[in-house]
Amino acid sequence: MKMKRLIATALAAAMIFGLVSVGLAASFPDVEEYDFAQEVLRLADLGIIDGYDDGTFKPENLVKRSEFAKMIVCMLGLKNAAELMHGEPVPFSDVDAGHWAAGYINVAEMKGIVGGYPDGTFKPDGNITHAEALKMVLAAMGYAEDGFLVVRWPVTWIIQATELELDKGLEVLANLPISRGEVAKLFDNSLIKKHVYVKEGEFVARDPEVTFMSKLKVASVEGKVVDSPELWDNTSDKVKIVWTEKVDGKDEYKEKSFSIEDYEGLLGHNVKVWHKGNAVLGVEDLSTEKALTANEYAKIKKPSEKFVNFTKAETDEDGVVYYQDKVFDVEAADEIVVVYHGTTPIAVKAIKYRTGTVLETYKYGTRLDIYLENIGRLDLYKYGVE
Repeated sequence: MKMKRLIATALAAAMIFGLVSVGLAASFPDVEEYDFAQEVLRLADLGIIDGYDDGTFKPENLVKRSEFAKMIVCMLGLKNAAELMHGEPVPFSDVDAGHWAAGYINVAEMKGIVGGYPDGTFKPDGNITHAEALKMVLAAMGYAEDGFLVVRWPVTWIIQATELELDKGLEVLANLPISRGEVAKLFDNSLIKKHVYVKEGEFVARDPEVTFMSKLKVASVEGKVVDSPELWDNTSDKVKIVWTEKVDGKDEYKEKSFSIEDYEGLLGHNVKVWHKGNAVLGVEDLSTEKALTANEYAKIKKPSEKFVNFTKAETDEDGVVYYQDKVFDVEAADEIVVVYHGTTPIAVKAIKYRTGTVLETYKYGTRLDIYLENIGRLDLYKYGVE
């Protein structure tokens, strides 16, 4: 019998935005223990960054301005356009039309991402600094000087990047060069941030939504996590997402299952999954979990097998669970799954988690037991495991 891990998930009080860790295809032997390994592999899978001929990534190597121009143009999904522009004159005196990055630098200049130096040069072989990298990412997202009240280099751009959390996990040293691994982290932080344009001196989010992910033509689905390896009866090790689509004017439920490495805590959450086919490139957690309060409403008595989503709640000391003004009598448990039919809560399921090292398992008659170190016997049938 396949044993599940026993996990106790605490309710958080904050909105979580960011990409959850997923299993990725790319592999570099020199980043396995690197702090930003997941980010490096994701950007490699997206075709934004490449390794070296010897199969390594060299995350501590510094990034040239020409290399960064190529990366940011690829982030915008304009690689083909850049290759078509190779050989065209470049508006910088130190970049020949035959330079390997000429097409990328041309596109970046036309998009307002790079402007060169006052002397008319670009310095393609110079190392790009943290501040320059932040500014170029922001410019690619639509941020421009005429949208700021005050413009002072590099403070204005660093503040904007910090407000958007583009620098999350990074130590920004404005005038020092940025490494390949740090660039991967910066790009990863920006993948799902909304792009903007300037209207009457203010930044306005584009509608429909535009992100680097959408520019890269990465497909996405947004829905509720209704099944997860966190549940004992999940034997697939996959997370199931359910959402609705309009078909002939009526809501029709759709579902898709994905293998997600970092699935803990997603049960019942609204998520956005970015994928290419069945390969998951990122998961954005859209849910807010908050403290729950009770009001006097009818108790739900009859469970139902029909459901479209789960939502987590928690019990008080008396074993009564409160969720969205509904009151349920249940046994005290570490976690409650509220079962819905449409938008109506119809039942609750108590999930009791116990953690420990499995020493032995026994199955006899109607009993299925395991013995946990320092805990003793646990009857798994009692917990819904068969």
